[in-house]
Amino acid sequence: MIIMLGLAQPAFAMKKLFVGGLSWDTTAADVVRLTESYGQILEVKVLYYGIGEVQTASAEVLYDNPQDANTAAVALDGEVIDGQRVSAMPKEMLVVGSKVKDVVESAGLLMNRATLLELNNKVHELISGAMVRARANERGTVRPADL
Repeated sequence: MIIMLGLAQPAFAMKKLFVGGLSWDTTAADVVRLTESYGQILEVKVLYYGIGEVQTASAEVLYDNPQDANTAAVALDGEVIDGQRVSAMPKEMLVVGSKVKDVVESAGLLMNRATLLELNNKVHELISGAMVRARANERGTVRPADL
């Protein structure tokens, strides 16, 4: 467990935001300006990719608070930044989006990225609670009954 501000946080909490599809000209300072309104940033990395004439960049933003990464992902996903439509999502996803989308679409419905992020949050909550119950019962294994 990680202790932050006196509150227990699961070690797997998503603190990183991934932003893909950025312009080649995007700098770390640009990413900070773009993402700082969502929470306290601890680190920013910008990665540049160039294959032939295709040049793009992506960024990883490490927030102090996992909820800030989720909030930023919902707000920034699909936005146009420096002429490029970007994708944004928390770095660690437990839910496979394409599989969930297939299930939803097989029922004749649609879903958006915000729904997937909220589902991922619910899975994290479920696992976190199960881990607490397993430890409370002095077990090193999470069992179905812990869910």
